[in-house]
Amino acid sequence: MGQFQKLVTKEEGDQKKRGQGQSLSLEELAKIRYAFLDEPTFCHSAPKDLWTPSADKGKYERAFGVDGELVEMWSKEEFRRCLLATALYLKIVEKIECEGKANPELKRMKRFRYHALSLAGRYLGKGINHKKVDELFEDSKKFDKCFSEFWSEARRIIIDALVTMDEQSASLQAYIRSVDRWESMTKKFSMYVEPSA
Repeated sequence: MGQFQKLVTKEEGDQKKRGQGQSLSLEELAKIRYAFLDEPTFCHSAPKDLWTPSADKGKYERAFGVDGELVEMWSKEEFRRCLLATALYLKIVEKIECEGKANPELKRMKRFRYHALSLAGRYLGKGINHKKVDELFEDSKKFDKCFSEFWSEARRIIIDALVTMDEQSASLQAYIRSVDRWESMTKKFSMYVEPSA
């Protein structure tokens, strides 16, 4: 179960040991789901609108619904897809922290974590089927292989964005909120990588 063991709560009746697993706020979960299923700029430009219904120009249904529609409860498959997005996010954060330790210039990559997660969503395919999710869920070697294939190109795209940002004297905050710059990143990414089968 690899990455997913950290995310799934223990069976009812099991005692949770102090310090096991990781927790996320609902705000963070909204950003993770939205970035994985849609795009990352909104997570930076208007994160509170992830809690606002679309009738009020928000993105709540896209962050917590299924295919942009509210549902009473997620299916098992949708829940597992959310766990996959969360596992990918945690792995991205871990990789970015390592990059920052190895090269202080790359500490700014952390601000692109939702961009990387959104690229992962594109790599896996927006309509990733439950069989593929289950494969990654049950086999940590497959998860790690899939992540490595995606990360090598996502890392390149993010570092390229940092270099471009410096060359253009653009602010980091403006860059990560820019839809145009995000579209440029996705265009480059799609030229470098084939979606996962």
